[in-house]
Amino acid sequence: YFTLDAQKSGKKGSKYLDLFQAINNMEEYDELKLKKKFAKNLPSDKAYLYDAILRSMRDYRSSKSKAAQIKEMILDSKYLYERGLYSQCEERLKEAEELAGQMDDQLSTLEIIKEKRQLVWDLRKKNYEQEIKGIIGEKEDSLNRLKEEFKLLDLYDQLSTMVMKKPDLEDEESRQALKQQFQIEALESEKEPISSHALRRFYQCAAIYYHLLGDFDKVQIYYQKVVDWWDANPLYKDEEFYKYVVDISNLLHAWYRKGQFHNFPELLTKIESEIPTNLHDQTIAFQKLSIYKLLYYINSGKEDGVDELVKEIDYGLRQFNINPARKLVLLVNVSFLLFMHNSYKACIEWCEKIIQGRKMPSRQYIKGIYLLHMVAVFETDDLDLIEQTYRSIYRFFTQKAEVDKDSFEMHVLDYIRKIINAPLGDLNDIYRSFQQFLSEAKKSKTYKINLGGIEELLLFWVNSKLEKRTILQVMTG
Repeated sequence: YFTLDAQKSGKKGSKYLDLFQAINNMEEYDELKLKKKFAKNLPSDKAYLYDAILRSMRDYRSSKSKAAQIKEMILDSKYLYERGLYSQCEERLKEAEELAGQMDDQLSTLEIIKEKRQLVWDLRKKNYEQEIKGIIGEKEDSLNRLKEEFKLLDLYDQLSTMVMKKPDLEDEESRQALKQQFQIEALESEKEPISSHALRRFYQCAAIYYHLLGDFDKVQIYYQKVVDWWDANPLYKDEEFYKYVVDISNLLHAWYRKGQFHNFPELLTKIESEIPTNLHDQTIAFQKLSIYKLLYYINSGKEDGVDELVKEIDYGLRQFNINPARKLVLLVNVSFLLFMHNSYKACIEWCEKIIQGRKMPSRQYIKGIYLLHMVAVFETDDLDLIEQTYRSIYRFFTQKAEVDKDSFEMHVLDYIRKIINAPLGDLNDIYRSFQQFLSEAKKSKTYKINLGGIEELLLFWVNSKLEKRTILQVMTG
């Protein structure tokens, strides 16, 4: 779009288009190369190009964004006013006010009211006193709506800060203090907010409040109300698509907490049917959709479509710039899913993406991935690779990760070593001993286990060996 837009401006535009294309074609930004081609004017040319790109993108966005259209209508009205075209100015303000009303955009509405007031005073029609009274009433209504919206936004931010620090309040004293401080129950009994955006914020506040109290039935009810709100406000859904996706993922998480995975497919299909219009929204949709699809597959035992899902996620990770922490969650869960389905070679590849990544995850988390990787390699029956992998993991545990020799992880690695070296006739005894160790370690407080659930997957694997069934069959009963 920028290229076409710049070409419209002729010779002058072509210079900045050349600079744009030169930068765009670089694998990595190189200032020296640009200086050779564009000489001493490069700093001012870059500044002009930056402004030109933003102007062009404003034009591009205005055709897709209702909020941008409202702002442009207000600017149009000011231009028409300056030209003395008052009736056209008035008509433009009416159009802007109507769209702002549809969007429940109170800040824009107040700006429109300000322009209308000036216009009424300048025109001084016969009924101008009545018009001024009407405008004052509109202003008061808009301010009340805005005040209500910001009041609930403040409440939402306070509750969100609390849940980030401590997701669940375990003691009764803390719960009572929360009830006294926020009094959501009292707000529930009052009339619903008049502002549409305030209503969404109220539902979100209630969901977070009940999350803190541990009442997940109500958490689910309120996140469902949030999703229903989006369906009732399609204009705003188009405008703020990523917020819509985040709210849907909150409902999915509420179902996840209650183990209601049968509800997932309909909502996942709902997200997939939507078409994000920009890279940011596409990235958010990919992240949320992928993680909840993985959780659905892992917890429901669904077998069809695993390979397709892994391919989708692999493509998305290469296509989008994902936050390292969120990328790690996806990599771990894909590895987990592939192991569940006995796809050991593919599991090895995904484990290695984590192990060989530029940004190493926390030492505690990576230990579980190394153990999963070790078992997946063992399943390949490649003796040289098994020995090489074991030595590599042992070195990592003892040297880099500084794992204590009597730790849970080292005991698990020791059992894997015994399994590797055991004669066929002794294998079942070792598996039973390993099964007992994993079961008791999980129940006792002897070991500090924090492997992201991989310790449970290892237990399923051992059980599958003893029961002569697949891991998935053991997991799903």
